[in-house]
Amino acid sequence: MRRAWTLVHEMGLVAEAEKVIDAAPMRDVAETVSMTLVRARCDVARGDHAAAAKKLRDVFPDLARVSPASGYRCVTEWAVLIGESMRRPDLSALALAAGPRGVEADELWERWSSRVFGEVVPPPFSLHAREDEEANAG
Repeated sequence: MRRAWTLVHEMGLVAEAEKVIDAAPMRDVAETVSMTLVRARCDVARGDHAAAAKKLRDVFPDLARVSPASGYRCVTEWAVLIGESMRRPDLSALALAAGPRGVEADELWERWSSRVFGEVVPPPFSLHAREDEEANAG
């Protein structure tokens, strides 16, 4: 999938990227998410932002199921880049919030929010975690 991503994202070669993903086997959730994200990036390259946004939102539930070993950081970064390429920071933020929690998610959020907002902004998933902790403590 990385080859297909490079073809469309860095080189603008949509048809070539689609050929690569059409021939690729989908063995697990990471590969399925990757394929959908490459297709969404192809939609952006064609100017079909509505189709790209739908594909991006469709993978949000699966992002949390992609393990770090199978490429969580990569697919999350691709999802963020798709949102950014459409000038949709809301979709980028949702992609970051959809993934599994932990140090890696916090690092991705901090890097993204610093770049987008000029400072590190608390991630929405940290706010929910605090609410859950307070509810469980009381």
